[in-house]
Amino acid sequence: MPLTRKCPLCSSPTGSILHTQQFIIEDDNPLDPHISLVACDHCHFTFSDSRSIQKDYNNYYARISSYDNEELGFGNALHTWDKDRLQEVVNLFADKDLNLNILDIGSATGGLLQLFEEKGFKNLFGLDPSDRCIDKITSKASSIKAFQGNLSDDLGLIFGEKKFDLIILSHVLEHVFDINSALKNLVKILNKNGLIYVEVPDSSRYKDLMHAPFHYFSLEHINHFTDLSLKTLLGLHGLKVLQCSKKTFYISETEQYPAIYGLFGLDQEFQDFLAYIELSSQPENHEVLNQLINNNIPVAIWGAGMQTMRLLGDDKFKKLDIRYLVDSDKNKQGRKIGNLFVQSPENLKYFQGTILISSPSYHQQITQQIRNAHYTNDVILLNV
Repeated sequence: MPLTRKCPLCSSPTGSILHTQQFIIEDDNPLDPHISLVACDHCHFTFSDSRSIQKDYNNYYARISSYDNEELGFGNALHTWDKDRLQEVVNLFADKDLNLNILDIGSATGGLLQLFEEKGFKNLFGLDPSDRCIDKITSKASSIKAFQGNLSDDLGLIFGEKKFDLIILSHVLEHVFDINSALKNLVKILNKNGLIYVEVPDSSRYKDLMHAPFHYFSLEHINHFTDLSLKTLLGLHGLKVLQCSKKTFYISETEQYPAIYGLFGLDQEFQDFLAYIELSSQPENHEVLNQLINNNIPVAIWGAGMQTMRLLGDDKFKKLDIRYLVDSDKNKQGRKIGNLFVQSPENLKYFQGTILISSPSYHQQITQQIRNAHYTNDVILLNV
């Protein structure tokens, strides 16, 4: 069936409903009280489909969530069972340089960062949506620097030019609506040789640690990971697996919880490939094209190759008043691309509009050919 929320893993718009649940919630709760737990029809990732959007979740975690309540114990290291859980994470990095820049995302009241501080780490940062959590961290007069914000924010505005050697996402990704934007943001602030530590609930073992019916399905936990889906998701963002395993820990004196944890680093070759896509998505000629469109200037495209065929499918390009499509290759002349027949450049003899050169490899030869033909048209090299 069609979904309101596309699959966070593969962006498929369809899925199969596995379970539906209706909550009665607080009057000021911005989240959709009705959830449908679905499996993606394409990749089988399981997640909650709802009418809420990322802005609603940001609002919820900033105002309503209870992670600033230290009596609850989760994330503040005040209870033995919670401190033991967090200490396991710190111990993974016990042999690392104490000057590492470490960022804990969803830092709550700073329990994990305090344990890093006790271990001697000096450059510690926390990010949390709740200003109440931030206030509790800063009130402890430690060296931890805490910031209010969300993974959907421009993290460059929050942290400036700072890059991090270790970013921790401990029980965060299961809460994030727009996971892909979040991971794109994180990769931008990760040092080239930096690490990302991820820990999420293990959906493959929910049945093994049964607390109550549907206990693991909530308004907050909207993504349900297996080790395969976690590794696939991070791999799509150019993060390679350095370590991935399963663990069980206590969430109270008696209750245990299943989790997957992993350590990921940048796959530089894949990052370079993604950088090429991003660079290609920042065309230089859009302002020029806007002027041609706004002033109704007729244009002729010189070059009937692959770039032109790609550009003719672009919505902005479709708004141009294209009168001619020309190419010097006689094998292309007479063939139809879209609604345009490829013609000989000689047909531009009486054309009064602008010539757009759409041939990155042969633009110098085409420019010389235009000069030799004594055409007086304005000529623009397309780099879009």
